[in-house]
Amino acid sequence: MTRNLRQNCWNCLTKARVELVKVELEQELQDKREKIREETLARIRRNDLEYFREECAKLDAWADDLKDGLEREIKLTDREIAQLRKDERAAMTLEQTLEIRKQINALEKKRREKIRDLYKEQDRIDERRDELQARVERQLQGRNFVEELFVIRWALE
Repeated sequence: MTRNLRQNCWNCLTKARVELVKVELEQELQDKREKIREETLARIRRNDLEYFREECAKLDAWADDLKDGLEREIKLTDREIAQLRKDERAAMTLEQTLEIRKQINALEKKRREKIRDLYKEQDRIDERRDELQARVERQLQGRNFVEELFVIRWALE
């Protein structure tokens, strides 16, 4: 082979190797980018899960406090009604009995209102839970994308 032909063959082989290395490096870089993207999304999902659990715990604590408070008020009203019924049975006059009966009726009305309030608050709690769940679901459906911001190129000479 002539020297010129050998040089051309060498140049072709070198270019082919450079192109092969370039393709391999591009694939390796793409794989690393994908791995980083997946790790980032996994971290975001873990953070979202932690946030959701914390918010659910806060909402549950608030709901329990609210419900317990209303239930305590209802029980207290029940005890007052029970005491007035005892007083009614022990009343000596019709006037006393009528006055106690008015108090009992007023307390029973108050009790029914508290029970309605309890159901209204439970509905409000359910709405807040639904809002929280919908907000988290919207976050899960959020878009994520990779955008090439810049490219660095260099050559060895």
